Amino acid sequence: MQKRVVVAGFLGFFIIGAVQALYGPAIPQFLHVFHLTKASVGLAVSFQFLGTVIGIMLSGFSERAGFKTNHRLVISCACLVVGLLMFALAPSWGVALTGAAVAGLGYGGIDININLLFATSFGRRSAVMLNLVNAAFGVGAIAGPILVAAAPGGDYRWSFAVLAALSVVMLPMVLTARDAPIEDVAIRPARSAGSLLVLTGLFIAAYFVYVGVETGVSGWETRFLQELNLVPVAMAAALPSLFWAALTAGRLLAVVASRFAKAKVIVVTSMTLGVFCLALAHFTGISAIAFTAAGFFLGPVFPTGLAWLGEHVSIAGGTLALVVSAAAFGGVVFPPIIGGLFDTYGPLVVPTVLSALGAICVLLFVGLLRFRHARTAEAGV
Repeated sequence: MQKRVVVAGFLGFFIIGAVQALYGPAIPQFLHVFHLTKASVGLAVSFQFLGTVIGIMLSGFSERAGFKTNHRLVISCACLVVGLLMFALAPSWGVALTGAAVAGLGYGGIDININLLFATSFGRRSAVMLNLVNAAFGVGAIAGPILVAAAPGGDYRWSFAVLAALSVVMLPMVLTARDAPIEDVAIRPARSAGSLLVLTGLFIAAYFVYVGVETGVSGWETRFLQELNLVPVAMAAALPSLFWAALTAGRLLAVVASRFAKAKVIVVTSMTLGVFCLALAHFTGISAIAFTAAGFFLGPVFPTGLAWLGEHVSIAGGTLALVVSAAAFGGVVFPPIIGGLFDTYGPLVVPTVLSALGAICVLLFVGLLRFRHARTAEAGV
């Protein structure tokens, strides 16, 4: 893969990571500028999510139809530029929400296409490169709130405009992006249609649950700590950033681990240790540390899992789009469920539900291991 395309991948993931983290810190300004209720201000995230899922699916379908990678990435960059500028310059909340949806289209397209390029263009180094590029997402998520805080006059519009400008910079860099040649893609064992369906289904289920865990921690850690008065209010609000920082550090460490261990080993081990840390969060004296540690161990799961998927299932033709879309839905479905249980049963339900979801995810990944071994034995390999 060309160096400029690799740089574009890192820049793209930094941008979408920052976009993901912009809305929360800017909520107080949204309330004031657009005269919103607290109930309606959350629509910005919902509209971006809607656009993201549509962007992922459209990219998957257009890939299957033979639409070239560079064309998909150019369109995604353009959507991100237009959407971010619409949000920055919006005269009304309706226009802002439309901008969030358009930016979401670009977000989804960049997410799926960069992951696809990095998963198929580096052969045995795909796990290393996927962890690195997804670490760039974490760096962006950390930088997003800083952009809002550092904007002139504290105006959120500047933050959206800066990310739109970076997206413009990315545009010419992806013009020469090419699909990976067949010989660069790892050779996969032949599988029956039923076998492929089961494998893909297990990955879809695992990613759906996993992202529910990840977003559940980042979304409910603050309220959990505040409700139990475990840390000062200001510290509780900042700790999700520490979770993302730990997640990013875990992905960087996985770059080294990928040189010595197979993707499946890293995924199962990381997920198991993450669940252990989530269970430790029940002990309120160490809850904040436990959540941060969970972020560190969960970090490698998403990108390394994609490398594992690519070893056994062709991720072209929309398969990766299905898996990443399922992940996105998990991030929307589970946090509200956790919130409802929180209101009914109290704060300690947060680590309980997250630990349970994490355990389900471990079982799904172990199921993938056992399924593969069973199929190998059948084939007499």
